[in-house]
Amino acid sequence: MPVDSVEPVAGIARRSPRRRPSGAAPPLPRQLNVSGWGWLVLAFTVVVFCVVILVSRRAAFYLLVADHFLLSRFAELRTPWLTTLMRTLGSLATSEALLVVWWVIVAVLVVWRRWRHLFVTLGALVVVQNFTLGASEVLKRPRPVGIEILGDWSGFAMPSRPVAILATVSVIVLYSLVPARRSREWGKLAVALILALTVVSRVYLAQDAPSDALVGLVFGVAIPLAAFRLFTPTAVYPVSYRRGRTAHLDLSGLRHDAIMRGLRDQLAVVPVEIKAFGLAGSGGSTPMRIKVKGDPDTFLFGKLYAKSHLRSDRWYKFGRTLMYGKLEDEKAFNSVRRLVQYEDYMLRLMRDANLPTQQPFGIVEITPNGSTYSSPSSSTTRRRSARPTSTGPSSTRASSSSGRCGTPGLRTATSSRPTCSSARAGYW
Repeated sequence: MPVDSVEPVAGIARRSPRRRPSGAAPPLPRQLNVSGWGWLVLAFTVVVFCVVILVSRRAAFYLLVADHFLLSRFAELRTPWLTTLMRTLGSLATSEALLVVWWVIVAVLVVWRRWRHLFVTLGALVVVQNFTLGASEVLKRPRPVGIEILGDWSGFAMPSRPVAILATVSVIVLYSLVPARRSREWGKLAVALILALTVVSRVYLAQDAPSDALVGLVFGVAIPLAAFRLFTPTAVYPVSYRRGRTAHLDLSGLRHDAIMRGLRDQLAVVPVEIKAFGLAGSGGSTPMRIKVKGDPDTFLFGKLYAKSHLRSDRWYKFGRTLMYGKLEDEKAFNSVRRLVQYEDYMLRLMRDANLPTQQPFGIVEITPNGSTYSSPSSSTTRRRSARPTSTGPSSTRASSSSGRCGTPGLRTATSSRPTCSSARAGYW
C-alpha cells in the first residue's frame, strides 16, 4: 500500500519513500560467486577443447601422443606394493562405493527433510550421467593403447565417467550434508585431496588417460556446483542439524538485510534491529521484533512466512474438510500474497469495528519477482475502556514463498524463495 495512505504513528521516524521497485540489486540473489563462474568457464573451455579434438585429427593425434607419454612414465613407476596402494585409493570411484555413498546421502536428506536439496541432487546426478555418456559416445576415444590396464573399465575413455560421478557425489555431499562456513571449507580441501588421489590412481593403473580424467573431473564439479548455488543458495536453504520447528526461518545474513531494506524503501521507516521473538509460542510462522528509529525508538512485531506455511495451510484445510466437511465459501490461499492480504484485511476489519487489535501498517515486498511482501501495521491497540492493558510489540510479517506474490515486475528481493511479510508497529 502507498506510504502516504498509512496513518501516522507517534514516535516512529519516517523518511522520504523511494519508488518501488527501487532499482537496486536484489539483496539475496542467486550467486555463483567467483569459484562458481570459474568452474563454468573451465567447463566451457573443456567443451571447446572436446570439439577441437573431434573435428581435428591432428589435435586428437597430438593429445593421444601426450597422454601416452605420461602413461608410460607412470607405468615405469609400477611396483607390487604401489599397485596395491593405488588400487585401494581408486576404490572410491567404483560403482559399489559410489552406490553406498549415494544411498547414505538420500537417507540423510530424507530424514532431515531437505527435499529441495534432494531434488537438486537427483537432477545434478542425472545431468552428469547423461552428459558424460553422450559426450563419450560422440568423441569415441579409445582406452590407452600399448599399456597394460590394471583395473576394470568399460565404454569409451573421454570423459572418464567414474571420475565425473565421484566428483559429482563429492560436491553433493559438500552442499547438501555439510554446514556452511568452516566445516564446508575443510570439506572442500578433503574433497580436493580425494579427487586428486583418485585421478592419480586411475592414471597409474591406466584405467584413464590424464586428459580423460581431467575432463570428467571438470564436468563432475561444475554441473552440481552451479546447480546447488543457483537452486539452493546457502543464505536461503542453510544446511543445519538443529532440531526445531520448520516454520522458523533464519533471520540473519542476506534475508535480514533484505527485510531491513524493504522496510526502509517501501514503508519509509528506519529499522535499527530485527530479532526473533516468541518462537516457543509460534508454530506456523517466524515472529520478529523490529526496533525502528523514533523519538523515542519503538518496536514493530512481524511474522516471516515461507511457501511451506502456505502449503501447510492447504493441507490443514484439506484434512479438516475430510473430517468435518468444507466450510461455506472457504478456499485455500493460492499465494503468499493472498495470505498476507487476508490477515491485513482482517486486522483492518477488526480495527474498524473498534475491537482490541493492532493497526495495520502496510505491505512490503521482500523477494524478487514480486513474490515477497511485508505488511506492517501499527501495534497501537484500540480499547473500549480507558483501563491500561499490556500489549505485545507491533509486528512486521514477512512471508517467503516460491509462488508469485505481487504485481509483475515488482522486484526488491531477499531470497530466491518469494517472501511476503506483514508487520504491525506498536508500543510496549
